[in-house]
Amino acid sequence: DGLAVLHVADAVGLGVFQGDQRKVEMEGDGYFEVKKNEQMPFIVQVNDISVRVLGTAFNVSSYYRQTVTTLISGKVCLMKGEQRVVLQPGEQAIAVAETPGFDIRKVNARNYALWKNGIFWFENEDLNTILENLARWYDVEIFYADPELKKLRFSVEMKRYESIETVLRKIEYTRKVRFMLRDRTVCVGK
Repeated sequence: DGLAVLHVADAVGLGVFQGDQRKVEMEGDGYFEVKKNEQMPFIVQVNDISVRVLGTAFNVSSYYRQTVTTLISGKVCLMKGEQRVVLQPGEQAIAVAETPGFDIRKVNARNYALWKNGIFWFENEDLNTILENLARWYDVEIFYADPELKKLRFSVEMKRYESIETVLRKIEYTRKVRFMLRDRTVCVGK
């Protein structure tokens, strides 16, 4: 579980993979740049999803039984049971555990790989999703005084390595929400 950036051409040169395929299993966030090699396909296994890479750059995020694959360049084939889908650059596939198929949508794919450069980026995202990401990164718990606040939407771009207090203050500038940090718990209120 965690963050990974893998340049697969380098890993192959180091002898990380063996046999007739290059395969990794992961949870968390991973950004991959994969050199095409038809004799040794590259496969990322995330929960019950297999991502077969056809020479590309892509981001995978897997948390809370949901796997999100975003294609930056090239092409990937996703497999879940009997379901298969091929993504084109700028497409994102969302798969939820124990449900069939994929939800495909068009996105600005570059923004989904900014985390590898130390940047948080959310566009018109609900507060609950934003704070779940912050909680993982800063190892804090989130408590809502009013559960309706989870639905508020924000667009935020900021450096990831700033303190959590700095990140929360930037969101507070909207005057829609207030945060109080006690020990490792963020209390969310109006």
